[in-house]
Amino acid sequence: MEGELVKPIAEQIESIVAPELAAVRAAYSALREAEVQLEKFERKAGEARESRDKKRLALGKALSTARPRWPARGPRAKGWGDFLDAEGIPQSTAYELMQLAGYVETISSHEDRGDEIPTRAEVTAARRSERDREEQPDPIDGQAVEDEASAVEVISPGAALDIRLGDWQHVLLDVGMVDAVITDAPYGKRTHEAVTTRDDHSMPTGLTPDYSAWTDYDVEAFVADWAPRCRGWMIGLTSDDLIPAWRRAYEANDRYAFAPVPCVITGMSVRIQGDGPSSWAVYAMVSRPRNLSKWGTLPGAYVGPAQPGAKSGRGKPSWLLEALINDYTRAGDLVVDPMAGYGSTLIAGLKLGRRVVGAERDEPARREAIQRWHAARATWAKADAAA
Repeated sequence: MEGELVKPIAEQIESIVAPELAAVRAAYSALREAEVQLEKFERKAGEARESRDKKRLALGKALSTARPRWPARGPRAKGWGDFLDAEGIPQSTAYELMQLAGYVETISSHEDRGDEIPTRAEVTAARRSERDREEQPDPIDGQAVEDEASAVEVISPGAALDIRLGDWQHVLLDVGMVDAVITDAPYGKRTHEAVTTRDDHSMPTGLTPDYSAWTDYDVEAFVADWAPRCRGWMIGLTSDDLIPAWRRAYEANDRYAFAPVPCVITGMSVRIQGDGPSSWAVYAMVSRPRNLSKWGTLPGAYVGPAQPGAKSGRGKPSWLLEALINDYTRAGDLVVDPMAGYGSTLIAGLKLGRRVVGAERDEPARREAIQRWHAARATWAKADAAA
């Protein structure tokens, strides 16, 4: 009798929760279908990457076969650069293709001889060394060589600052994997054309960059070059008009792109037309590899004063760069700034115990960076002695 009573009660309970159970079953079924679709997508993505890599090597082989002569000085050299230019291939892309062709040519020769195949970093380092030997001045003009060395290379032997003179695409070829890329790259056209001054009454002409504004393509080419070589964070300081380009470039290179992090530099500029708000912020576009998820929560903004005496746009404030390096790198990490300017990022890195390397194509800016480094090192030595 008791069993007969229990059965109707169980049936009643099941009838009551049936809609919820049906919803649970449906949601679970949908989740399983999504997981199956994701597995298929990841498998296809892996196949697509493998196919892309094969086609990239095939392209490199075709280019190395077609080229008239491997050039010593980049895409504009000899008939090779002219050919790529006539095909409408941008210079940065042309340089990348030339590197690829040289790498394929090198590994092909090693395969033919049965030698161990070198890495791409080893190949580019060897080519750079070969190019440097080709570009040495005539040995008989020893005084010219000595004058040039004393004029440009004023870093004392054993100094930790490695800032190279030239475009990063050329002088940082031998740099392999790095732990972080932190750079204050050129901003967009609108920002370059803005007429502003600082609250220290610097003339706006002194703040107008003498280099070209960046476009979406420049951002894409930069990220595509460094993303494969960066095992950690990439940070590009930029203007609001290039924010979408940085996000797209990061995502296109399989990196997780975060929302822009405002960097508010109080009193950074004054809108001299008097027709609206001044711009006190730049934006840190931050990305990481997708497997670098256990790092911790970081600030959503950085706020501080303008750099005292930073007339004519002498880099970002040291407090900002030190904060970025402290938050996004660890002691001993290798930090690269491909557009080092006056060396603020590199000097901040050295202060915090990081290894640094950078490039700057403007010789006066590089010279000032080196002077700043020596001054900073002297200041740190005095502080250590006082402590």
